[in-house]
Amino acid sequence: MKRGARRLAVSILLAPAPVAHAQTPAPAPTSACVDGGRVVDLLEFADGSRVRVLERAGETFVYESISAKGAATTMVTTLGLVTHSAASAAGTVLFSWQGDTQGLSPFKEGATHAMTGTLKRPDGTEAHVGAELHIGPSEVVEIVGCRYPVIKITTINTINGNRSKVVRYFHEKSMLSLRTIVLQDLPDGTTREAVSFSVKALN
Repeated sequence: MKRGARRLAVSILLAPAPVAHAQTPAPAPTSACVDGGRVVDLLEFADGSRVRVLERAGETFVYESISAKGAATTMVTTLGLVTHSAASAAGTVLFSWQGDTQGLSPFKEGATHAMTGTLKRPDGTEAHVGAELHIGPSEVVEIVGCRYPVIKITTINTINGNRSKVVRYFHEKSMLSLRTIVLQDLPDGTTREAVSFSVKALN
């Protein structure tokens, strides 16, 4: 299993050009948005939970997930999409994936990345796991008046044969999902939204 540790951190300042005649000044650009192109390091969700970026290096991405009650979990991942470890007060969950989990980016619509492996819990018990990433189209998510380009990525996870489906609206530049939807399979073959996480603020 691959684990990593490496660390990184923007602002814009525009000065008005001098004018020879009295003119109506042009509206100031919204530098906080930069058309959604800036790197985001902190997400705040509607339920009070937060995600804080700790490290970015290549496709290695480490972040801290903090619940509304303050419980923190440190996640070591590939692009925030494939988990390698999750460390919390309860211990560390380790994932061992077969093959190379790097090389997911650049994303190509219609591509699928499938992998299998083993999950080891803090108590030493293990489970067979799988992850199948389906790369969807480019879309736009609007947050606080800013439009962020995202890629819709659907992941089908399995743990000992039990499936779950997660849809992420992934801001590639930040390696962060600006909206996440967990879907539940129904007996009739359809799915329903079990829970969703929407960002209310970012920095």
